[in-house]
Amino acid sequence: MILNKKDIKEFCESVWDDADEIDVIVDKEHQIILIKMSSMYDAPDLNFDRLMQLSKFMGTENINDDDRFGYGGCETCDWGSKYGYTLTVRY
Repeated sequence: MILNKKDIKEFCESVWDDADEIDVIVDKEHQIILIKMSSMYDAPDLNFDRLMQLSKFMGTENINDDDRFGYGGCETCDWGSKYGYTLTVRY
């Protein structure tokens, strides 16, 4: 199991190239890793291929899409918006 935040973030940045922001939190006490991804206008694409790549990298299939969020931006053009999700990896 990969528990290094830097390695996880670099891997996710290579797979989710459409994400503007990727944050990783490793919670060893609860044995979870939270990977929060977001971008302006639309959430980064989440598909089976990307989840399988993450599963192989992390060494587990226990990955959930737990939290979807969206914050609107400008009323006319949506500039400054943020849409995304949090993936929870359990180990």
